[in-house]
Amino acid sequence: MTYDFAALDAIAREVERRRGATDEVLARLRDAGASPVASMKVLCDLRGIGVGEAKQIVWGSPVWADLRPTQEQLEADILHALQTDGIE
Repeated sequence: MTYDFAALDAIAREVERRRGATDEVLARLRDAGASPVASMKVLCDLRGIGVGEAKQIVWGSPVWADLRPTQEQLEADILHALQTDGIE
């Protein structure tokens, strides 16, 4: 899937300009069709933070809470597969 990051950035900047909370930024991004990963990218660009911090913000937000169990299972499956193949 491709995203119009210019449009997503504009949404996030507008919310931030109004001093909106991070959860409001994430909710507006999700409403605009952004994925969790796209939301992380926008946060990195908007706030000048690293991917790790953006990941913690996105997955710690109630905006994405419904997908958190799926994401945690995916990460566990990936780690297991990498360890099984001898990649660590």
